[in-house]
Amino acid sequence: MAKLNCSTKPTMLTFRARASAVTSPTLIRTPSSETQRPRTRRSRIRPQIPSDNSTASRNEHGPAPDDRDCPPERQNREHLTADTRIYGQVAMFTKLSAIAMNTFLETIRQPIYGIMLIVTCIMMLLNVSLAAYTLSDDNIFLRSLGLSTLLLSGLFLASFSAAGVLSREIENKTVMTILSKPVSRPVLIAGKFIGLISALTTAFYICTLGMLFVVRHKVMMNTTDPYDLPAIIFGFAPIFLALGITAYGNFMYGWQFSSTSVFLLTPLMTLGYFMVMIIDPEWQLQVPYLGEANLIGAIILVLLMVWIISAVALTVSCKMGQVATLTICVIVLMIGLTSDYLFGQQHLEGIGLLEQPSLLAKLAWIAYRVIPNLGVFWVADAIALGKNLGPAYMFSAFGYAALYIVAILMVGVAVFQKREVG
Repeated sequence: MAKLNCSTKPTMLTFRARASAVTSPTLIRTPSSETQRPRTRRSRIRPQIPSDNSTASRNEHGPAPDDRDCPPERQNREHLTADTRIYGQVAMFTKLSAIAMNTFLETIRQPIYGIMLIVTCIMMLLNVSLAAYTLSDDNIFLRSLGLSTLLLSGLFLASFSAAGVLSREIENKTVMTILSKPVSRPVLIAGKFIGLISALTTAFYICTLGMLFVVRHKVMMNTTDPYDLPAIIFGFAPIFLALGITAYGNFMYGWQFSSTSVFLLTPLMTLGYFMVMIIDPEWQLQVPYLGEANLIGAIILVLLMVWIISAVALTVSCKMGQVATLTICVIVLMIGLTSDYLFGQQHLEGIGLLEQPSLLAKLAWIAYRVIPNLGVFWVADAIALGKNLGPAYMFSAFGYAALYIVAILMVGVAVFQKREVG
C-alpha cells in the first residue's frame, strides 16, 4: 500500500471545502444572532472601605440604606412615576396656555369687542363737555365720569365676551372638539377665564390711556382757555395711524380688522402717552409724570371689579345664554355696589340688639357674605374728597377679589361638570 504524501499541495477540492466551512451559517456571527442572544448583567463588586463613622452608625442603627439594595424594578418604577408626574404637569400647563391663547384671540376678534372700544373712546371725549356743567370743580367730576365709563364698558364687554367664548360654543357643539381631547373641564374653565380677562385687560388698558389723555387735557372752564395740543395730537395720532395701517392691511392682505387694530393700538397709544408724560402743554420738556397716584389706584380697583364680573359672566354662561348672562351681571353689579346699604345695615342692626336676631337679619348676614361687596372697589367718592389710597387697602382689595374669583370659578366648574354638551 502506498503511503499518503502529506506534503502534497492542496487541490481545488480542498479550497472549496474550506470556503464552504467559512461561509457556513452556523459559523458566521450576524447582528441578529447577537441581539437575540440574552445578555446577563455583570454585577460589579466594589470594595467597601469601612470607616469609624459608618461602623458606629451600622452598630447603632443597623445597616445603612443603599440604592443598590433596592430591586431594579422598584427603582425603574419610581423614576417612571416621577417622570410621568412632571410630564403631566407640563402637559396641563401647555393645554391651559393653548386654551387661554385661543380664547384671547377669539375674544378680540368678536365685533362687539371693537364696537365697545370705539364707543368707550367716544364717551371719554364727551365726558369733557358733560363735566363742564357742575357748580364745583369740573375736573373732579371728569375723573368720576371716566371711572364710570370704564366700569360700564367693562361690564358689557365681559358679559358679551363670556357668552361668546363659552355659551355659544356649547350651543354650537364646538366645545365637544376640545373635550374629546385629553382636556378636563376645570382646565377648560380656567383657560377660558385667563384668556377672557387677558382680552378684557387689554381693552381696559387702551380705554384707560384714553381717559388719561382726557384728564391731562382737563375741562376748559372758559372759552379763552388754550387747548392742550400735545394731549390732542399724541392722543389722536395713534388711533388714526393704527386704523389706517389696519385698513390697508385688511384690503391688501386680508388682515383681521379687530385683532390687528388692537395689536397696533396698544403700543402706539403707550408711546403717545409717554410723549405726553415728558412734554407739557407749552411743548417744553418736563419730568415724566405718570398721573395722580389715587387715580391710578382707583383705575386698578375698577379693573378688579371687572375681573369679578367676568368670573360671574363665565359661570352663568356655563348654563344660560347671552341675554340671561348680561341680566345677571347687571343685577350682581347693582346689588354689589349697594351691598353695604342693603345687607350690611340690616346685619349690623340685628347683631347690635341684645335679643335674638330676626330672620331678616340672618338672611342679610348670608347675602352680605355670598354676594361680592363691589363697593370696596369703587373709590370715586374718596378721590373727590381728597383721601389717599394706602398700600394696605390695595393689598386687601387684591386679596378680596382673588378669593371671590376663585370661589365663583369653583361654582362654575361644578355647574359645567353637570352640563351635557353632547
